[in-house]
Amino acid sequence: MIRALIVFLIIMFQFDQVTAQDTSAVASSKLKAGYITGGTLIVTGIVLDKRSIKTGFRDWIRERYEIPNTSVDDILQHVPIGMIYATDLALGNDMKEIGRHTRHLIVSQALTLGTMLIVKEVTNSPRPNGGSHTFPSGHTAYAFASAGVMYQSFKDDNLLLAYSGYVPAVVVGAYRMIKDKHWVSDVVVGAGLGIVMSHLSYHMDIWHSRTDRRTKGLTSVNVRLGMSPSGVGLSATF
Repeated sequence: MIRALIVFLIIMFQFDQVTAQDTSAVASSKLKAGYITGGTLIVTGIVLDKRSIKTGFRDWIRERYEIPNTSVDDILQHVPIGMIYATDLALGNDMKEIGRHTRHLIVSQALTLGTMLIVKEVTNSPRPNGGSHTFPSGHTAYAFASAGVMYQSFKDDNLLLAYSGYVPAVVVGAYRMIKDKHWVSDVVVGAGLGIVMSHLSYHMDIWHSRTDRRTKGLTSVNVRLGMSPSGVGLSATF
């Protein structure tokens, strides 16, 4: 699990460094890198969804871990949200900034939940413990969506701090497999889904700001044609 966490954080860091260009499109480029990371995880998860692969991975986990009687994953999935607000307080962010983070949390979680429920209903895949609607992992998607918001919120303040939200998210995914609640494919796709939706919520800000600039750039022109004793008059107001 620790190895998986280290590898994941290294991959995320490398994507961030590749897109750290000193241009006006830096924010948009980093968001696109998030889509690449999330999309790669989703595709990887789909590949891992082959029966022989996921059952083999499950057997590998069973040989090393007993199924724990714990709800740590139920608790940890909410930790990235708490970390966001704790960081806001530590940095002394004002209510406007806190409200912005809250808006992104709500949007990203709504997008994640909606997509997840649709996919679960359509696939209706069996869980490794005999349950249903396993694909993708809701706990993992929820945790990674919140972690993605934390990354986007604080990447310009402290990169290490921004990535820290992914630590409990990775642990949540690991525990879902150790508890025999999900296959490895469910967890990997859930992680990718959460990342993509969190980045999408921030991309909406960029689209909105571009729309506002275009709207403000429009010029209103009123043309009046009138008659006067001296002749015909033409006036224009901008």
